[in-house]
Order: sequence, then C-alpha cells, then structure tokens
Amino acid sequence: MKPLLLVCAVLALPTPAAAARPMTIQDLLGAVRVSDPQLSPDGRQVAFVRTTTDVATGKRNADIWVVPADGSGPSRVLIGGDKSENTPRWTPDGQHIAFVSTRDGDPQIYVANADGGGVRQVTKVAAGVQPPMVISPDGRTVAFVSDVKQGADTPANVHHLTRLLFRHWDEWRENLRHHVFVAPMAGGEPRDVTPGDFDSPPTQQEDAALTFTPDGKEVVFVSNRDGIDKEAFSTNNDVWSVPVGGGPAKKLTPNPAADVQPRFTPDGKLMIVRAQRRPGLESDRWYLDVYDRATGQKRTVLTGPTTCIACRSRAGPRRWSRREARFPGLRSVLISWCSRRRR
Repeated sequence: MKPLLLVCAVLALPTPAAAARPMTIQDLLGAVRVSDPQLSPDGRQVAFVRTTTDVATGKRNADIWVVPADGSGPSRVLIGGDKSENTPRWTPDGQHIAFVSTRDGDPQIYVANADGGGVRQVTKVAAGVQPPMVISPDGRTVAFVSDVKQGADTPANVHHLTRLLFRHWDEWRENLRHHVFVAPMAGGEPRDVTPGDFDSPPTQQEDAALTFTPDGKEVVFVSNRDGIDKEAFSTNNDVWSVPVGGGPAKKLTPNPAADVQPRFTPDGKLMIVRAQRRPGLESDRWYLDVYDRATGQKRTVLTGPTTCIACRSRAGPRRWSRREARFPGLRSVLISWCSRRRR
C-alpha cells in the first residue's frame, strides 16, 4: 500500500496560495483523480493514471504519470496527450510499459519504452480493448478483454430484449459477450481463447478476473457459465483455465458460490481465490481459499468468525511478501480485511 499512499501524498499537497473556503460541487467535479498504481519491477517508481475533468464541458482526459516510490521526487507525466491513456502495466523486465489508449480511435493496446518514448501499437481489435489487461511472465504475450457479438445485429434505435442481463447501469449489453483474447506483445493477430455464449469475465466484475499461470502456459479467468438468464440471479462465478494457444476451458473451482480474483504463488504450486460460501447471496462473507494445483485440495485461511476478506484490485493486485507463513509452501499474501467485533 506504500506506493499508493506516496502517490496520493505527493498529489494532495496543498499549495501555499490556496485559500480556505467551503468545498463546492465544482471542486468535486474538477478534482484530479488518481487510480491504478503499478509498482515497477525494480521497485523504484510507481506508474498511475491521472484523470482531469473540464468542468465546463464534462470532458475527462486520462494520462499515465510516474512518481518515485520512495517519495524522493515529484510526479511527472510519462505518457499523455489529448486522448485517453490508462491501464499501465510494466513488462516483467521493467524495460517497457503497456497501456490502453484511444489515440487512434477505439481503445487499443500500445507499448512504450520505460521512459515513455518509442510508443507502438500492439493490437487492432475491431471492438476495442477493455481491462483487465495482463502481461505473461516472460513478457511475450498480453491477455485482455474485448466484446464479441452474439447473434444478429439489433435494428437501429431499437432494443430487442430476448434474455437477461440486457443492461448494466448505463450500458446496454444486447447480444454482447466479454471474451478473453491473447496477442503477441510484438504484434500479431489476437486469438479468442474463450469462445461461446458466455461472459469471461462477467460484466461489472472484471476486477483482477484475469491472470497467467507462473509458467505462462495457461490463461486463468473468471466466468459464470450457469446458462442464459440463470446467470442474472446466480453468483456462481468460477475460476477457469485455458491454454494460451486455445482449447477447452477447465473449471478449477467446484464451489457453487462466487470464486473471484485468482492469484498464484511464484512457484505455481498454489492458487489463491477469494470466495463466498452461500450461492445466490451477493452480500455473503468473503473467504480466502488456497488450492493445491497438483491435487485440487482446498484449504481456507483466516477463518475467524469476525474476519472478512476484502481484496480490491483497483488499488493493485495482491502481492506476495518474502516472509514465510505457517502454511507449508505458502508465502504470506498482502490483503485487505475487515474485523467485525460484537459488543
């Protein structure tokens, strides 16, 4: 959490000329927003998204900035312009940084040198690219989400509703599905590795829903495959895996309730999943389940009656510490959790 705190501290320092006055709605709308901090592999700097708003027009612009992780210097723009740049992701060697941008129209993946120069386009997907976006451990492959049309096109100015779910907040989702694609970082044709009439990951539940196995051979993702209409009231999101080259998807979590945000130990032997227990209950307590990938055996950590796991990827993925925990083969994981105590 230190990098995030440093970023916020640097950007939130008051200016000497600022006069004390009540906050207005214009202040709130025009406030600079900071999100998606990403620590560089060498631990020296943090890349993050800085979003500004033109209050008069309502137009927002997101750029990628960097700041020293130790707070020794001010933040500065790394990749910017009049188009949106977001979702910064360092390559494992720290020599490049991938990001999503609308600089050429629909959102696509680009990659730049670590100093922000030498930008080149990686993808040219007709429907555009959406987060989550992750880079393979060897830095050669990128996985991302894009919309895929299912069935016939809907007539203009008409909403033809034949299934649930058809709308999420302010977005119509008629005959559209999230699919996971992989593409070479060097450029090339993306491959849809989750074909079919399923959302992978579910809409509005994309946070940390996509990753690679540590050996880079499989893409692991979250998907609810209970079926059309049933998925509208089911919480049975499961963790699945598929070979990077494509093939049948394999379900990794037999739990009938929600399983989300899969992560792996560095040696690839264990998979950690944030999970619920009661099917259909969105507000159910969250647990942390650890799966042995060789045997499929599951164990649950932090099982106290007042403990609830509350990991949130918008502040960055869960990261492993170097300190051994009391579970053989499992290193301690940095998480957020809440403690509910009765009085």
